[in-house]
Amino acid sequence: MFCQSCGAQIPEGGSFCAQCGRPVGGSSVPNPYAVQSAQTNSLPNDEDFDVYVRSVNARLGTGTWVPYLNAWQYYDEEFRIKWGASKMKRFSFVTRMDRVDDALVRQFSAACTQYALDHYPGMARGMQVGIASFAVIASRNIEQSAVQQVMRTPPAHFAAFEMPVLLDLTTGAIYHMQKTPLWGALMWKDLRQYVDQMFSPLWAPHAPSQTVQVPIVDSQGDGAGNCLFTCPGCGSVWQLPQGQGLVPVQCPGCGKKVQVHT
Repeated sequence: MFCQSCGAQIPEGGSFCAQCGRPVGGSSVPNPYAVQSAQTNSLPNDEDFDVYVRSVNARLGTGTWVPYLNAWQYYDEEFRIKWGASKMKRFSFVTRMDRVDDALVRQFSAACTQYALDHYPGMARGMQVGIASFAVIASRNIEQSAVQQVMRTPPAHFAAFEMPVLLDLTTGAIYHMQKTPLWGALMWKDLRQYVDQMFSPLWAPHAPSQTVQVPIVDSQGDGAGNCLFTCPGCGSVWQLPQGQGLVPVQCPGCGKKVQVHT
């Protein structure tokens, strides 16, 4: 099946075109969640991205594929007294794009935030309930305008937080806002820490072989298909999928490079 508007192929059962956002049948009403150019399914396989998604799965549980966004979606909740005895409902979205500029960052982050606001469960926002949307874009071709965009203060929302994140699949660098806006000031530091803990790449990107020796660290299984290892540099405990052999890892906490027996 092909889109009558742009000619892109649409999977069987699809309601919208992932290329132009128009619904099947040629109506002029766009899909509110469609993200142009974020065509993860049409890109060649990227081993580093596949490994990255598995490492996110190990931290947040297996994601759900959202065709509207061409992204993996994760959901969790947390209650803290310091947040005014409030609960944060966190939606995270991970996608891969061939090229990323500032316009795509804004578009994808806005679409993810709207999706989270439309689909969160439970009580209404503002009644000791907040929503967080993390839009993670992985790419090997990130324009400087995109990095500048994620560093800017995001749009303000009622009882909701929007944070776009960039991951450079070539260098392993991760970029997100470091500011603390006045609105929601109690939350932003914890949201940044959450991004660093959940979305920093535990798996080092593939690179030409080097002669530098890095320490080998043992791990132990948690009984759920994952293994836990302790960073010898800072003592942080991290999780990886089991059965992957000897895996190169860079600790998100202190940056120390090790190899982990999984």
